[in-house]
Amino acid sequence: MRIRYRKSMKKSLILMLLSFYSFNSWSMNKQEFENTISTIFNLYKNELDERFSSISMNVNWDGKTPNASVSRKDGQLRVYFDGEFVRKHQLNAPAFAITVCHEIGHVLGGEPRVYPSKKYSSEAQSDYFAASECLPRYYKTLKNPTFKKATLSQKLASKCQSEYCQWAMSALERELVIYAEEASLLKEDTKVVTYTNMNDYPSAQCRVDTIARAILGDERPRCWFNEEQEIKPWEYIVNYDYEEALISGVVKEVIPTDLGCLVKIKSLDFFSPSYISPLQENFIFASGIQVIGECKYLSGSSISGTVSEYRGLLYLNLNPNDK
Repeated sequence: MRIRYRKSMKKSLILMLLSFYSFNSWSMNKQEFENTISTIFNLYKNELDERFSSISMNVNWDGKTPNASVSRKDGQLRVYFDGEFVRKHQLNAPAFAITVCHEIGHVLGGEPRVYPSKKYSSEAQSDYFAASECLPRYYKTLKNPTFKKATLSQKLASKCQSEYCQWAMSALERELVIYAEEASLLKEDTKVVTYTNMNDYPSAQCRVDTIARAILGDERPRCWFNEEQEIKPWEYIVNYDYEEALISGVVKEVIPTDLGCLVKIKSLDFFSPSYISPLQENFIFASGIQVIGECKYLSGSSISGTVSEYRGLLYLNLNPNDK
């Protein structure tokens, strides 16, 4: 039996097919998902094997959590990628490669690293490593890479002439959906930081600027990186015993430092030491508390949070994942 379609039905069917093929041209299947991860991690196999006693790859195409992450513990590296991450953001392989490279950047990207533990490279540094070191390596493994030319600002377009650069910018444009609606390749973050952002995410636009600059071979942007700030390097200490306490009190004095400020404590209204590794109350009064990055405290203002000892100094509200 021959099926006849009305013109309106034909039009709807054509639009559905166009939408289907358009979506699939930008999305990934299971094989592409797994190949992208394995290809990039194999590029850094020697470096990772030297640094970690074992590597656990948890790659689950059917996973329902939009997860892409790495963690290190007891000398082991654990890697997590779920297929929902690329499905949610409708990523193609080049765009997803930026994310995979970013995760490798957390353990191989170098300084600036999270402070003070140095457990991972910072978020912004991992972005910079991803596009300056890892993505070019991945590109060289591709055969006849194709791409849709990105819409760039005049400044970026004037510098982005090579085929690799245009391919990488196309990948970044596809990945913009991960960051925020306002992030764009047509503008820049104009913020100029006093302190290098080591422990937090920069703005979405700043992250996009960082990746774009890395693709071009330019320096890190000032929206998160201060090249004049000295950051002392040291190695991460596995299983460091952090003495800690939960506090609430009043600020006596604020002293600027190279990394933020030192807060001297006038009084404590609340002090609750950790049961496992208790911090002594007199240590807080004697040494003060280091605040990394922008300092919002003034003499007489309140201060609260978790205080942690590391290498003889006290720090406020360290990220538990960075310890």
